[in-house]
Amino acid sequence: MTARNQKKSSILIFDTNIFLLGVDFNLFPNKIYTTPDIINEIEVIRYESRNRNIINRIEAAVESRKLVIKNPTEKYISHAKSIAKNTGDLKALSDQDYSIIALALELMNSFDVEIFTNDYSIQNLCFELNITVRSLFKNGIEHQIIFEVYCPHCQTIHKNEKLNELCEDCGSRLKRRPKIDIQN
Repeated sequence: MTARNQKKSSILIFDTNIFLLGVDFNLFPNKIYTTPDIINEIEVIRYESRNRNIINRIEAAVESRKLVIKNPTEKYISHAKSIAKNTGDLKALSDQDYSIIALALELMNSFDVEIFTNDYSIQNLCFELNITVRSLFKNGIEHQIIFEVYCPHCQTIHKNEKLNELCEDCGSRLKRRPKIDIQN
């Protein structure tokens, strides 16, 4: 079998909300990846006492090499953000969200990758980037959505980068809504 015909091994990438569900990592046969940004989000002081068991599980999974914590390279973060401009998800996603999407893009060169998240904006961008995405204990989105930023008061349309800013015409806070549904 040539290198070209070899099947890639499969890995999982977990978002914060999956860790916070308290899932048992041993239920997944695959190696699990995440980013330092995700771990830092879980270890925020205001949640630290509530998440102590989750943090202990994460530490044990890292020690047993079941969980790998890896930073993506900047070029993949930039790529994810440039595509998010097209889908209208740019400002709806956090740096932590971009970190796992970028990690998936980077690792797709070597592995079959699945992101586990219950975040609809992450799922939406993953559809556009052809990244397999799954949710746990919740229905995921069924198809990609392109969003537009608009003023709920005067109904003017704005650039996607203006999400949550104030409308230049009337001063209302800008929101987003589906523009075009893309059925697969």
